[in-house]
Amino acid sequence: MNWLPQWLWPHPDGSEPRPADLEPIAHATSGAHLDFIATELHRQQDREADRDRSAQARVTALLGLASTSGALTTALVGFGLSATRLDVTPVQLAALLIVLGYMGLQFVAAMYHTSRGLLPREYVEIDPVVFDPEADETTDAFRTAILSTHRSNLRRASWVTNRRLDDMSCAIRAFQHAAVGAGVLLAVIALTVLNRRFGVCLPLPW
Repeated sequence: MNWLPQWLWPHPDGSEPRPADLEPIAHATSGAHLDFIATELHRQQDREADRDRSAQARVTALLGLASTSGALTTALVGFGLSATRLDVTPVQLAALLIVLGYMGLQFVAAMYHTSRGLLPREYVEIDPVVFDPEADETTDAFRTAILSTHRSNLRRASWVTNRRLDDMSCAIRAFQHAAVGAGVLLAVIALTVLNRRFGVCLPLPW
């Protein structure tokens, strides 16, 4: 039954916890090693920035669908209220309202995850880089402290991007669930019309 909560309200399969602070780079690291670490950190920061920009662009693209979802949710509420006045049996009415309610819930979930995915990435505290060496601090020790801070900040930025991608995945799943609900809704309406208007006998409890 682990699939049931996902179909009711999509959520990340396993959210990674907020990253803990990394151990500082060893002060005994040589200058050549520090040069390599600095170059690799710069490359990873560029890749992470590109990844975050791509995630933001994709989530922003979903924002238009989320806006449409708001209008559809309002329409579903109106249709659900009008359905209570239709000439249908209690079972048919219950089926219609359940499907409409499910679709509305998925649209709300899509709007929620889309808006949360666009939150500023600064909701994770970033350690400031202090460019103020101690009086007796060597150049390598000073570089080590700066690179250690950059490394921890890169890990936190990656965590934020992963959460943004999780929200995007949840929003897409919610839209997919709503599409399934729309298919079920059409089937319920079609079966009801066949049964009520054309006298087609169906093996259904209504």
